[in-house]
Amino acid sequence: MAVPATVVYFSTYEQIKSRLGYKYTVENSDWWKPLVAGGSARGDSMNISLCHEYAVYTTIHNISWCNLLI
Repeated sequence: MAVPATVVYFSTYEQIKSRLGYKYTVENSDWWKPLVAGGSARGDSMNISLCHEYAVYTTIHNISWCNLLI
């Protein structure tokens, strides 16, 4: 499940960074834009992927317990 979270994180990071107007130059003083983009993207990717991961793990756990009871 780590690959979808990474894809969501990277694409969200690049989108937020470009919407903030970040351009990499040596004289650039916008050091805070990648930090804001990274924090926001990590929060978004965890909110999106964590729910799916919990659903899958809970289902797998329930199936394994049901097999033990039979």
